[in-house]
Amino acid sequence: MKHILKGRYGPSATLKQESKNRWALRIKSGCCRFGLTEDKQSLSFVDPEGGPFIALGDKLSLLHRKLPPVTITKIDNEEGIGIVITTEPS
Repeated sequence: MKHILKGRYGPSATLKQESKNRWALRIKSGCCRFGLTEDKQSLSFVDPEGGPFIALGDKLSLLHRKLPPVTITKIDNEEGIGIVITTEPS
């Protein structure tokens, strides 16, 4: 199931569950700001144009009311897939 994330200018991204605690983020405009973790091995945040700002430690339920209240534990940019968000097990 896809969940449409709304930013300041309307729909900005979709979040699709790929497995129990793995989610694929698709950004509509293709424009996105991001930051690396201190060890530079993964992303600490992603910020699609217009939002929402998504960071490590955030709850998915803050992004969309139908998403579970699980904590984001990892954000990666995987080749061929794009941005993947991993959460704690629910």
